[in-house]
Amino acid sequence: MNDTIKKLSILYVEDDDAVRTGYEKTLRRYCKELFVAKDGVEGLDFYEKYSPDIVISDINMPRKNGIKMAQDILKLNENQSIIFTTAHTESEYTLDALSMQVDEYLVKPVDKKRLKLKLEHIAKNILLKKENLKNRKILQKILDNQTSITILTDFKDIEFASRSFYTLFGIKNKSEFFSLY
Repeated sequence: MNDTIKKLSILYVEDDDAVRTGYEKTLRRYCKELFVAKDGVEGLDFYEKYSPDIVISDINMPRKNGIKMAQDILKLNENQSIIFTTAHTESEYTLDALSMQVDEYLVKPVDKKRLKLKLEHIAKNILLKKENLKNRKILQKILDNQTSITILTDFKDIEFASRSFYTLFGIKNKSEFFSLY
């Protein structure tokens, strides 16, 4: 078992009781925490409450379908990882899913091995992004505690700058710096 998925949370949205129960057992073994919703309305509520790392959703559901729910989720977090599962292969759903650039579009019955491999791939990417963000915050804190003026740039953009640099120019961030010139 790859431990990367075990570090993440998943929201699983499925209206079919039998399908939901079957995959719920499997997904609970894979991840740190699983939230299970019965339709898109409940799924969006759970997303807003728990902010899971990965969303797996059926498309054709009552009250709010998976496409509409995913669109609402992407308004909250444009980088959200989403996997669609569906019994429908109609081009309308496929085109909508592709236009949202979801991570995967799986036709039911979903092969659990394929799902697991996709989850592992997504989990690795999410964990790398989290580690990168953490390291960037650490580097920024180090720079901010420097009394010297420090800037890391490629001469087109400022990657990092110390608080002393911004204070020198009487600005708060790099956007303000570039608006000066």
